[in-house]
Amino acid sequence: MKLTAIVVAATLLLTGCIFNSGDEPGDAAVDTRLYLGPIPEPAPLPALGAQPEAPTPPTDVNDQAAMEEYIAAVEEYAAQMQNLDQPGSPAAFQKAVVTLGETAQRGGAQAVAAWQSLLVASGIAVAGHDGAPITVNGSVGSGWPVTDAELRILALMGTSNDGMLLVDLADVLEGIPELAGRDVAEDLYDDLLNFSGADLGFDAFMHALNPSYLVRDMEMIPIDEVALTWGQIGLVLRRLSAELLTVTGAVTAEPAANAGVRMQPAAFTTASTSAADKQACAIETGSPWTDELLKAVTKAHSVGFDSVLDPYITKISTKVGMAAARLVLAFLAVVVKAFALEADFSMSDSPLVRTKRTQPGEVRDLTIDFEFNSGRWSEIAGCLNLFLGFAGFELPAAPRGPAVDISVDLASTRPGLLRVGDGQGGGTPVNQATTNSSGEAKFKLSGAPQADIIPEQAEPDLKTVTLRAESNLENNDLFKDIMSLPWAALDAVGTFGLSLVPTMLSRVRILSHSGTVDVRDWKLDADFEVTAVGAMTLHDGRNVQLSGGCTPGTTIISTSDHAEVSFASDPVTVSALLLSNPQGNVGDQAVVFTPMGEDFYPMDQGHGVRMFELPVVYSADKSHAEPGVSPMPPLYKVPPSNACGDGGGATNEPPPPDCGVRTYSGTLEVTIPMRRTLHVGGEPITESVWKHCGSPLNFGEPPVAMHLEGCTSPDRSGGAFPSIADVFDTSKTRLEVSGELTCTSEYPGSQSLVVYTWTLTFCRIVEDKPAC
Repeated sequence: MKLTAIVVAATLLLTGCIFNSGDEPGDAAVDTRLYLGPIPEPAPLPALGAQPEAPTPPTDVNDQAAMEEYIAAVEEYAAQMQNLDQPGSPAAFQKAVVTLGETAQRGGAQAVAAWQSLLVASGIAVAGHDGAPITVNGSVGSGWPVTDAELRILALMGTSNDGMLLVDLADVLEGIPELAGRDVAEDLYDDLLNFSGADLGFDAFMHALNPSYLVRDMEMIPIDEVALTWGQIGLVLRRLSAELLTVTGAVTAEPAANAGVRMQPAAFTTASTSAADKQACAIETGSPWTDELLKAVTKAHSVGFDSVLDPYITKISTKVGMAAARLVLAFLAVVVKAFALEADFSMSDSPLVRTKRTQPGEVRDLTIDFEFNSGRWSEIAGCLNLFLGFAGFELPAAPRGPAVDISVDLASTRPGLLRVGDGQGGGTPVNQATTNSSGEAKFKLSGAPQADIIPEQAEPDLKTVTLRAESNLENNDLFKDIMSLPWAALDAVGTFGLSLVPTMLSRVRILSHSGTVDVRDWKLDADFEVTAVGAMTLHDGRNVQLSGGCTPGTTIISTSDHAEVSFASDPVTVSALLLSNPQGNVGDQAVVFTPMGEDFYPMDQGHGVRMFELPVVYSADKSHAEPGVSPMPPLYKVPPSNACGDGGGATNEPPPPDCGVRTYSGTLEVTIPMRRTLHVGGEPITESVWKHCGSPLNFGEPPVAMHLEGCTSPDRSGGAFPSIADVFDTSKTRLEVSGELTCTSEYPGSQSLVVYTWTLTFCRIVEDKPAC
């Protein structure tokens, strides 16, 4: 399973084709009230088709043929996984889940409809109007079906960005006897990272609820910083409960044949049923977690939390597994009292302006108001009291007003942009505070210093930074009243597992609240359409005198080959990047240009550090002259020779010359041959374009744009990089860089000359169009 998961994750996540950041819940369109209206029909959700089988790597990675076959199979597999246009493909299915997941976070009836379908797609059974599990695309999910009350509360939980750190949730789960003493956090982290191999629906829904909960800025988030929203916590615990029933054999591949036991219809009001007959959240039977109900309506599902549940797999009795599953669901039902504690983040004088220098930026005051929302809890408790009526007790009301004496730890999710504290240091922790009599926790915020000086031409860039406050409930009695209820009495009447609810609640010490603040940062965006033109004159002259040998007297050989070349490139789009000195010299910066969307890799392949390439078309006109035409080298007299051939030389007439104009295509390389300069050279072309036109040109034939290393003593001018100020000055829409190279090569009786000029034109792109 893990191998498949890794391949799936690499294919769907690292390519960035599915999980985008999207809008988070919490805006004005989100309904944060408990929905108490009629339960709507499940929202439409396209089905997931048959998944392609992930290729298996060869046992011998040194087998080149096998590895090539494997790589080809991976590419084909990735293409199938990523095909958004193919209905039922993993990519199309996950995109649909993510889209519906956005609806699930908006609250109200639409969220309830979305949660039904997404829960089933995540492998979790949901009770329908008739009490039997609903069917979505042929699947009914697994575990005890989610009841009317639980569905409404899960939909409410999905509207919140608050929740718990993964490590704190794991600590709560360690309150289950079979998980005590284990590192549940590591197991949970590992399972969530690899869940796509077990269930794409669950994995996609988790990312829809919080797209960046495992990855931030293209890097994996450390385990102790992973925060789960309340919606994710509900999804995890619901799935975990269902898997507990699977791994301990409480459910099998198919439901029992005598499916006569049904949960009574979820209570909702329709035109044919009055509010007096039915009441939202109520069920008309006893416990919704009975053995009979489970065996009648559900079946086993795949296991994704295999690391967390390892102690249960084939090692724990069905009865113990069912007790643990009940415990998880009961804990989930009452832990939502944490919703009663709300946190409101407010920053003075928004936005905070980040510096352009290497010192901390502006400082702002942040106030977090913690308050108990008794009205919200009253709605939830009223719903749960109807749902938990079988238990024979009522959940108490929540405290009112400010939350006093709560310890709060504050962290910025983007410390490279915004930091907690004023940046001046000091003897007290800047990220810790305790709520005062008004429920306020106060902090200082400051803009993070830049790693290097930002040019004045930088444009403002408004960014939103999420702050996460961890509130410690150790000195608060939020759950004390619930813990004091007679949970143990329920075990005495056969609802095993619930006596440990107080133990798990006692381990809920840290709640996570999030808020956002605006920061004005600076951006250096400069994209250009680049073209190159150039011209070269090449001239080779030979002037030698031969004497001696078989022919009396002297022979003078005087020839020359001449070429006039011009070229023009097709345009390419590049981005300017500002680089800092690798030795840390602040302010010593340089600009480079790279193909748009690509990173810069400073590799010197002999021509200098290559930045980008341009497709080019050359036009060359070559001529041959006998005797040679100027410029010619001085006559070189070859020392006499007494050697004489055998007279067997060829007597055929030479073929007619084919000199003249030729056009041919090639590639230009724009390189950095030395500090703060650039050069345009051409890649060699091996195809011959003249077959009978004198001798091949000394500097290469067919001629291409001259590289510097082709000349031993170049006479070079121009080629200076545009200034940093000009590159990032948006008012300058056209930049030009020109260069000239003269190169000579001389030997006795032979002389070669090249004069090469080139011009690069950078046309700034404004609103996706060249502005020149």
